Parts: sequence; structure tokens; C-alpha cells
Amino acid sequence: MIYNLLLNAVDASANVSSIEVSFEVTAEEYILKLSDRASGMPFIPDPSCISLVPTAKRFGTGLSISFAFKVCDALGGCLTFVARPSRGTIIAIELPITKLTCII
Repeated sequence: MIYNLLLNAVDASANVSSIEVSFEVTAEEYILKLSDRASGMPFIPDPSCISLVPTAKRFGTGLSISFAFKVCDALGGCLTFVARPSRGTIIAIELPITKLTCII
């Protein structure tokens, strides 16, 4: 899931652009944020329309975002997108510590 979201950020960004990755741990959850400096997503993915996720890539299928929503849901987490027109997109993955501790 993380690899696919990072790949999307790389594909959307210019060659000299940077992608910021931050990780935070709170008492209840892990929070991973991916921020690119591309043009910003032309849409906000909606988890309730998981099979209808549009794509901005020429040959994209939109499956990586749908897959990411499903993984987050299976782990009891949350996936959010914040589009910043002309400044990029921030993706936040929030996963509960208790559920992941059982998996690891």
C-alpha cells in the first residue's frame, strides 16, 4: 500500500521535486504522511466509491488507491487525501496501534 502511494507521488511529481515522508506515533495510532509537490490531485478519492476511483495517469487504473483504502479498512485505519492545487497532495495513513501490534 505504502509503496503504491509513494509511486503515485513520484509519478505525479517533476524530476527535481521532493516528496516528504513523516511518521508520528501517538498513544493510539501510527500516522504516516506522504506529501508531494506536484500539481495536486484533480479529485479527492472517496472510500465509499472504491471501485470508481478515477486516475490522473495516462495508463492508470486507479487500483492502487482502491487497494490502499481496503488495506486501511481491514486494519481499522483511515486514509485521507488533501489536494493542494498547484502545491501537491498530502496523503495521511492512520493505523491503530492495538490492531497492528497483534499482526506484527
